[in-house]
Amino acid sequence: MMKKILIYAAVCWVALACTETEKKSSDPEKISISVTMPALPSGIQPLWHDGEALKVVAVAGVEDGKVGHVEYDHCRYLTEKGGVTSVFSGESRGDADTYIAFYPFSEEKVLFKIPIPRQQTAATASDDYFPLRAYGICNKEDLSITLKPLCSWISFKVGGKGISGIHFNAESALSGTFGYDVTDSRVTAWNGDEEEPFYKDLDLKPAGTYFEEDVTYFAMIAPGPFILTGFTLKSDNVGHGVKIEKMAEIAQGGIYDLGTLQIMF
Repeated sequence: MMKKILIYAAVCWVALACTETEKKSSDPEKISISVTMPALPSGIQPLWHDGEALKVVAVAGVEDGKVGHVEYDHCRYLTEKGGVTSVFSGESRGDADTYIAFYPFSEEKVLFKIPIPRQQTAATASDDYFPLRAYGICNKEDLSITLKPLCSWISFKVGGKGISGIHFNAESALSGTFGYDVTDSRVTAWNGDEEEPFYKDLDLKPAGTYFEEDVTYFAMIAPGPFILTGFTLKSDNVGHGVKIEKMAEIAQGGIYDLGTLQIMF
């Protein structure tokens, strides 16, 4: 347990240091890591797709659970086949002892900085790409990872025809840029800053022209306190506001069901 805590402490140190100038890596080495998508509530199982990419950060300086002189680099790893579990291959520094994988792939060289869009297309459980933010860690002795969700979701159905958009209002952060601090294998979200703020609202649109009745939809939000104060259903360019009070503590990887959203007359 102590070794795990120290390794995660090293990862935290790296996350804080990511905005600094990276140090020169050792000679690159080809690495293959087996990565498994997490199983989510409501029977949802995201899948990998052919040619999909992961951001993998190779960390050097964690030896026998002790934090040494930490160095790191950011790499793009690719898979050749889909499925729940897939092997991702890429080149990383040869002296790395810890690997951190982030999904989805991003070119940004910053760790634990997760964007949750303010405008989203509502997802269904059968979508090819279910909205997900996730990460995982492994060491060079065991190159296998099961990703852990960094986000949460709300689910709902729409009652009535001709609904082309939904706007949610809350007293809690729903979208924006969030950071994550890894401590003893536990991830905790903290709010964004002035340059990359968080928002207490969320706009959703359907994949088609209108939301369908009796279909369960999902939207990605930040984990933690959830205090919904209302929503607006848009129909024929007219918004119909509904006041509502929903409060919950939504865990990472959790789904909170809002029931059926409909215009109240």
